[in-house]
Amino acid sequence: MSADPDALASWQYLQTHAPLRPSEGATIFRFWMARDTYQAVSPTQSLIFINFVQYFQKTPGLAYTFLPCAQADSWTAMLNYFDLIRLSQTDFTVGGRHYGVYRN
Repeated sequence: MSADPDALASWQYLQTHAPLRPSEGATIFRFWMARDTYQAVSPTQSLIFINFVQYFQKTPGLAYTFLPCAQADSWTAMLNYFDLIRLSQTDFTVGGRHYGVYRN
């Protein structure tokens, strides 16, 4: 079995740009989708997103949160509003689908 390309890219980013201190953690919201709309805006995605924002803003010791997005450019305005930035060096492709990764 090979390593997940998102987990590997996020880990490499942390190691080279922002090593975690002993009391810190990082999270990857790797799989977030609705059955019928995948990652397009929908009631299900709205609920997922609310929970995502609450988690990364309120979890003690959480230094970094990574959010991979299919059609990443369409999420830029909303994610920038919540102070997430695009990390193009961690983009990856799985199953022919390209993902852009944002982090807090």
